[in-house]
Amino acid sequence: MYDISGYYEAKDLQDIFKLSQQNPNAMLIAGGTDVLVKARSRMPDFVGKTLIGITRVKALRGVQLDTDGTVEIGALTTFTELETNPIINEHLPLLSQAVSLVGGPQTRNRGTVGGNICNAGPAADSAPSLFAYNAVCEVHSATGSRDVPIDQFYLGVGKVALKPGEVLVKLKIKQADYQGYVGYYIKFAQRMALDIANLGCAVLVRSADHTIADLRICFGAAAPTPIRMSVAEAYAKNKPITVETFNEIGQQCLKDTKTIEDWRASKAYRDHLVTVLPGRALRKALKGRNASMNQTIQFTLNGEVVSCSVDVRKSLLEVLRQDFTLTGIKGGCGVGECGACSVIVNGEVIDSCIFLAVWADGAKITTIEGITPEDGSLSDLQKAFVEKGAVQCGFCTPGMVVSGTQFLADHPHPTHEEVKRGLSGNMCRCTGYTKIIEAVEAAAEKG
Repeated sequence: MYDISGYYEAKDLQDIFKLSQQNPNAMLIAGGTDVLVKARSRMPDFVGKTLIGITRVKALRGVQLDTDGTVEIGALTTFTELETNPIINEHLPLLSQAVSLVGGPQTRNRGTVGGNICNAGPAADSAPSLFAYNAVCEVHSATGSRDVPIDQFYLGVGKVALKPGEVLVKLKIKQADYQGYVGYYIKFAQRMALDIANLGCAVLVRSADHTIADLRICFGAAAPTPIRMSVAEAYAKNKPITVETFNEIGQQCLKDTKTIEDWRASKAYRDHLVTVLPGRALRKALKGRNASMNQTIQFTLNGEVVSCSVDVRKSLLEVLRQDFTLTGIKGGCGVGECGACSVIVNGEVIDSCIFLAVWADGAKITTIEGITPEDGSLSDLQKAFVEKGAVQCGFCTPGMVVSGTQFLADHPHPTHEEVKRGLSGNMCRCTGYTKIIEAVEAAAEKG
């Protein structure tokens, strides 16, 4: 059992004010994902408390879009509701993405954005995006209401600007603070579920003519409260969208932060993350923002006509593995020197790591997945690899089989020296090549 001294259930806002006045030391509780955890842990401020449940107060629920474009989010809106709400997804996608990383499904189904903010944990996943959106907290009491900018709402670890008798009713984000912006949130943690961020980084950026027109960066878990990077934001204005700019933005962030140190991460480690994560988040946020960086291509992949929009900066290896989940293709050296990423393009074997994806437009491409017969059996070459013991760790094997397949198509009756030359673009660290050559020769004899 929890060590609590009493429990009351409020029916509406006025009931909250009344019960709070009657029980001045009582604590409000919504989803309980923070309060009950602290009570179970017997934290001094959470033991023996009277609780006032507020989950039935309809005035604290819901998301709405006002006529002036302001998005209003009720304090009792759960993380799951934020993640799936069409208004949030359309206008505040950064927030939707960030809250999808809170806890696990059970926590997101119960935890509320208002409770998360009022808990004032430095690493709250919802906070950095709300800071980036310049959210305003609307708080009510029995005598009236007032607006508090979110950066003034946080006072310290576990401390917010609520006065006795006040309750957070909603969060408000003006249209000017989200329209034309794209964003991304990175949660850097040991795992992406049921874990607290070592550092959270939210970026919100508006671009124009290949430059940064406006940038907002907020870190969680970098200080006692979420913190905006005002120096870096000022530096970024009108700077070109380049890797060099992103790197310098990270360095500028160090001027705003006085990173904390705890058992999750040292100060030096967090300082390093502060310089790295903004650039990563910016690249994600701006991906596809500039139409010139994306092109739609169509090609035949393992016998099937497919099309996709690709970033012109991506290699064919990246697109095949990431967009089409063809993970038989291996990324080894990245510079065309090992052959692990070999695929067949228009009857020629190429290293897909040094082949731009846009070059695949109109091409016929075969990967290791397309070499296996449709009935699921092995090709003659694949059988020979097994029979001759030509597979060791297996990392190079897909590329070897792809190269060998096209080689045999071009040279049905090769000599020993031709086989060696035909496979010279593929490296193996395990077999010593002898078994691989024997496998190709055996397959040639069957063919």
